[in-house]
Amino acid sequence: MAGAWVNLLRLAVWLVVLTAVFTPLERMLSGQTATKRENRATDVVLYFLNNVLPQLLLSIPLGLLAWVAQRCLSQGWMEGVAALPVGDDGKLSAAASQMQHAGSSVNPDRQKEPHAHSINVSPDNRFAVAADLGLDKLLVYKFDAATSTLTPNDPPSASVAPGSGPRHAAFHPNGKLLYAINEILCTLTTFAYDAERGLLTELQTLSTLPSADPLKPGYSTAEVQVHPSGKFVYGSNRGHDSITVFAVDPEKGTLSYVDNHATRGKTPRGFGIDPTGNFFLAGNQDSGTIAVFRIDQKTGRLAPIGDLLEVGSPVCVKFVMP
Repeated sequence: MAGAWVNLLRLAVWLVVLTAVFTPLERMLSGQTATKRENRATDVVLYFLNNVLPQLLLSIPLGLLAWVAQRCLSQGWMEGVAALPVGDDGKLSAAASQMQHAGSSVNPDRQKEPHAHSINVSPDNRFAVAADLGLDKLLVYKFDAATSTLTPNDPPSASVAPGSGPRHAAFHPNGKLLYAINEILCTLTTFAYDAERGLLTELQTLSTLPSADPLKPGYSTAEVQVHPSGKFVYGSNRGHDSITVFAVDPEKGTLSYVDNHATRGKTPRGFGIDPTGNFFLAGNQDSGTIAVFRIDQKTGRLAPIGDLLEVGSPVCVKFVMP
């Protein structure tokens, strides 16, 4: 058992566990730099954004930009996405591009206004897809790498079923598929992706819950990721406290349900798959633990290994390679 932990640490030179930062976005967008925090025990240097409430912070290939799905400014509500240049020293500059979202959807408690929750850059770095929980839409933007600007695509978005609440999304390694997890209805939607046009076409929507335990108050989804092999898709269920495993049809890209695995804790908000695809780390936000699983390479199922790692309210797990 100890050997598995040693191998895991060798695979992930750094494991960065992000916790929530609840402050306005204004100073970051006006060009103030990040706050530097150093972990003396590991010599890992982290930059915590000044006055940020990001739903997702994502770096594109080469580390040239940081993308933020933003919640608000101190001068009033603002929902949308922004692209911020990253300097050679890792600090963020003022936003090179901002896009305001507008509209609402059918859920009166959760969808009265836009709620930009995440953004993903296409594998070819030509488009950005923002999941907006409040609009029931995935908004697609053309991205000009030379100027770091965004412009709405034509068509500008793809929709999910009313009241679904798309939260996060993940591209398949083949660049032809995108999977969006829907927070409110606990579903996962498969889209065909036309890389030339930036076009998303819905293929399928499945529940992330087992048939014996349908949706109930207190249940919601959070994260979605594709296995590096492209053979499996994983989603996290809060309240149900499980990880859903789906198998990917190699021809169609659609999913079939495999299993739900308990995360050995409460409220699995974020999780990470190590770059080799052998290990799965689930962050249990409300129990303050990370659970490690071995991934079955044939079925995608998860088998727990080792003891729980105690971490303060983990909400996002990322492997960062040097």
